[in-house]
Amino acid sequence: MRWLLIHPGPEWSVADVFNGWSEALTGLGETVEEYPLDAALRFYNNALAETGQVRPCGCQEVRKYLDRDQAARLALDPILAAANRFWPDVILFTSGFFLQPWLLEILRARRHKIVMLMTESPYLPG
Repeated sequence: MRWLLIHPGPEWSVADVFNGWSEALTGLGETVEEYPLDAALRFYNNALAETGQVRPCGCQEVRKYLDRDQAARLALDPILAAANRFWPDVILFTSGFFLQPWLLEILRARRHKIVMLMTESPYLPG
């Protein structure tokens, strides 16, 4: 089977669960592709833009280019591209920290099988 594993984002225990699933599935001979949501979130959340102002030190003043919600959306969008390119039998989400309903609706509409491990479910917003 072909599995698309979505990294949970944070690097604490949920990442260990993700890594364990990836290693286990690969060890069983399954075809596994990983989407590095952690790296995507860092990239978009750390994007900076120059303000056009010069600071007293002579360097350009910068600000965050995206707010948290914008960064999260841009980090989630490539999951759709990965699913279309790789066309997995199963998409495995290790956590729901950054998931949005629109993403799941699109994946379901494309008839992808989705497995969600709610590893940190007590902490999800109600």
